[in-house]
Amino acid sequence: MPVTGRYNLIKIGDIWLTDTGTDIGKPCKVEIEGIDRLKGAYSGVTVRSAANTPYTFIMNNTLKGSLLVVSPLVIMDTVLDDLEDAFDAAVLAGDTLEMSIEGDTGTFTLEVTGFYSDGVKPIQLTGEFNNGRIYGCKINVVVAG
Repeated sequence: MPVTGRYNLIKIGDIWLTDTGTDIGKPCKVEIEGIDRLKGAYSGVTVRSAANTPYTFIMNNTLKGSLLVVSPLVIMDTVLDDLEDAFDAAVLAGDTLEMSIEGDTGTFTLEVTGFYSDGVKPIQLTGEFNNGRIYGCKINVVVAG
């Protein structure tokens, strides 16, 4: 497994977010929007009553249904094509993909599916390409379990 350094090392299905898509490749620099939801055993909300007394309502942090936006700074087009094929195959089979995250934020293993909604696909591109490198893409996944 590659060294993570300061960034998250991510594997979705059988595809590593590295320059080669394999476990021996150089990891992509990846940020994850929504990763804070993965921390902690509980989630909830605190509200104030009319008397200004705070009440906190908590529940187990199930994560199911949470959207995570994975943003590699640069990713190779071949890795992105493989990832898109994996999402499409999983959704057509009614299955999920295992996603592992390892880095400064912690180590997590999740079952995810691609996020498909009103024209949004799991992979969104900004249109910046150079010699097989794709800049600024977003990979949208939903925690399935």
